[in-house]
Amino acid sequence: MTRRIGVFIVLYIALLASAASAAPISFVTIDGRPFVQVSVNGHPASFLLDTGDGGHNAISRRLAASLHLTQQGTTAIAGANAGHLSVSHAVVDRFGFGPIVLQKATFTVADFAQLELHIGFQLNGIVASATLANHRIRIDGPQHRIDIDPPTAPPGISVPLAIMDGWPIVTARVDGVRGQFLIDTGDRSYLTLFTPFASSHYPLRDRRLRGVVTGFGLVSPIVTDLTRTSFAVDHLAVPDLLTRLATQTMGGFASSALAGSIGFPTFQNADIEIDYVRHRLTIASSGPAPNSQWDHVGMWLSRGQDALIVDSVIPHSPAAQAGLRPGDQLLSVDGQRAQTVNLPKLRSRLASAQDDDVRLIVRYKDHVTAVTLRPRALI
Repeated sequence: MTRRIGVFIVLYIALLASAASAAPISFVTIDGRPFVQVSVNGHPASFLLDTGDGGHNAISRRLAASLHLTQQGTTAIAGANAGHLSVSHAVVDRFGFGPIVLQKATFTVADFAQLELHIGFQLNGIVASATLANHRIRIDGPQHRIDIDPPTAPPGISVPLAIMDGWPIVTARVDGVRGQFLIDTGDRSYLTLFTPFASSHYPLRDRRLRGVVTGFGLVSPIVTDLTRTSFAVDHLAVPDLLTRLATQTMGGFASSALAGSIGFPTFQNADIEIDYVRHRLTIASSGPAPNSQWDHVGMWLSRGQDALIVDSVIPHSPAAQAGLRPGDQLLSVDGQRAQTVNLPKLRSRLASAQDDDVRLIVRYKDHVTAVTLRPRALI
């Protein structure tokens, strides 16, 4: 009887473990990137799931201070472009992401305050790819769910996946040219071709938009050229994909080790599994190709104290033709006060195909004026 009870207990524990591994994790998409709920020393928080970060998990200095984490040491980390960010480290007693639990884990502690102004939302921390190293991660874009070590393999044909410094790397084709690409769920763009690859295959005269701020790195804006390409990985084929052509000479985007990176928006309509253990990528199903669009008014906005700040303006764009300049302050957008505007949602709206005019109240120095922008496709 004792032995039978022991067997039942073992089976019960096994069933609990199986159920835990199969429990889906929901995510929300903010500015083209997946954010998941985690637990840091028992406190819930929303973290970016970033397969393009192969190092330690990261936590914002603000959240680390609120949790009374002891910060030690100082070092610097590099991002996609030039510049380094000074960071420290702290030990988290217990970190939970779904069924993944880390004990006494070292976290990078970074001050994201300046970055948050430019991206327009709060970044509490990052779940790095190294945390996923011993697992299968299934990301269902349409259902906004993540399964870690699901009990059954997904349908579909899998392709080889290399793991380089914690990064998942897959072979793909862009305009028929094969290359090695990082799968980067922390990238808001669809596809980025790194400088050496872009320079070899895309002459400057063929680039449709030049010198565009397409995001922000750890310490500085990411300025790239833009074009449209045909892209394919496994049976996911996108015949017309908005593509960044990197121009950086320093940082990750200057790397010659890879052709580029695939951002999360390219997989937004797909169901994929990244198998870090068996080194396989499976695209279980793929919905319609993403409708990749760029900002239809031609400006990058950051958040100021009581306004949205115009960081950059694309020449000949609706913003430029309306007289907007870097440094201008937007006090309201379509009658909504700037302080209450959800900046990622505004970016998404301005990248949509809708033709609705955008009404702004603009302050430049001591001059306040009303401006109307008529969006149009720039690429």
